[in-house]
Amino acid sequence: TVPKQLPQKSSLAVINTTSPWHGPKWLRLLRNLTYNILHTSRIASFAGARKWALDALLNRLKSLSSSDEYHHTEIRDHIQHAIFSLFTFICFGEKLEDMKIQDIKKLQRRLQSSFDEFKVLNLFPCLGKFVFLKRWEKLRQLRQDQEKLMVPLIKARKAMREGKNENDEPFLPYVDTLFDLQLKEENRKFEENEI
Repeated sequence: TVPKQLPQKSSLAVINTTSPWHGPKWLRLLRNLTYNILHTSRIASFAGARKWALDALLNRLKSLSSSDEYHHTEIRDHIQHAIFSLFTFICFGEKLEDMKIQDIKKLQRRLQSSFDEFKVLNLFPCLGKFVFLKRWEKLRQLRQDQEKLMVPLIKARKAMREGKNENDEPFLPYVDTLFDLQLKEENRKFEENEI
């Protein structure tokens, strides 16, 4: 089945691929993700990343068990943090500090929880900017926050990638696959703020 179509246009580019989920740009991104990250032949290359995330989780739980906070903390939060740490490591190829991971997690949750709220902006884009001004401002702020948080990580990865041999790393981070991804329908590559 074809996934439900998301809003067609968003001048602020919350998701800069403004075509529907089943459009050529989304299909290209899906193929890229499937082939380079989710394919069974690639899973083994993430063994080191999985071990790092598991070790970090176990260390957090051990330190927590010896403190007074143990009885007031949900284990689920620590497991979610470990999984999110693993995802950021696979995405950027870098072990990010906990505060940066928390910031990314909070931002992603804000974006996900706001999708339904922003759907109405695509019904009448020109009129919606005036009628739903507060929603547009919120969307603009979310997009700015996203760029402030993610673009420096993307630029750092791009700079690191230019100075290294690809064979030096145990796996190919997802963001690296997006640097080379060619958008055939637009005859260009993704820009840093689109990634």
